[in-house]
Amino acid sequence: MYSFDEYTLVVYQNAEDYWKEIPEERYVAHFMEIAENSLYGSGENRDNAIDDLKVQLEALQRESHERKFELPPPRIKSSKQYSGKILLRMPAWLHRTADELATEESTSLNSYIVNRLIRCTTIEETYQSFCEMQQQYMDKLSYKFEWTSKKRKGQNKKIPDLRVLRLDANSYTVKDAVNL
Repeated sequence: MYSFDEYTLVVYQNAEDYWKEIPEERYVAHFMEIAENSLYGSGENRDNAIDDLKVQLEALQRESHERKFELPPPRIKSSKQYSGKILLRMPAWLHRTADELATEESTSLNSYIVNRLIRCTTIEETYQSFCEMQQQYMDKLSYKFEWTSKKRKGQNKKIPDLRVLRLDANSYTVKDAVNL
């Protein structure tokens, strides 16, 4: 019998119009090796979806043992051995921000980064996660920031702009914005 960690985990967010009606199925977790409609977990967040998948896998393993059928094997993984240690380089401002957020959560910087990475399963989600982390930090500043995007002359793609919004009596207005 194969363990949870041997399979290739996939976690994604359902379409908004679906999870707005069924919030407990906002996120879905499944394995690449087993048909998604055969085995999946769902939840209001990634962690809940993964926990549900673990429960579903245990139930399916019990059923497969009772009915004497085998689950598909995990993908053959590289024979490369991983130590669990990496050297991570990042900008000083991100290092400081991550350290401050880890301190707020009463956890070590390493645990904070690992937990954030566990929650992220795609490059896009990783980018969004770090943007959220930076936004948490920016929310503490005396200025507010907002991301906008607009087409620039001669370009087909929208380019993200960071705008600084000045605080005015605990509110901020776009007319006071400064484009960076």
